[in-house]
Amino acid sequence: MNNSTKKNFREYYMALPKQERAALRDKFLEVSGISYPAWYGKLNGSPFTKLELAALSEITGIEIVN
Repeated sequence: MNNSTKKNFREYYMALPKQERAALRDKFLEVSGISYPAWYGKLNGSPFTKLELAALSEITGIEIVN
């Protein structure tokens, strides 16, 4: 992936329509195994791990950064 496709996940996520945010969240929770509260903790400032960023990148099709 090239540098022009790198996105901050929180900004990307908040720009999505509500239904797409929910679908992305549910897919990520299924793939990663993290809890629902942990998901919102990460959205509110806790960094995603490298493996979580890789999963988000695979789900979204863009390179995700913290």
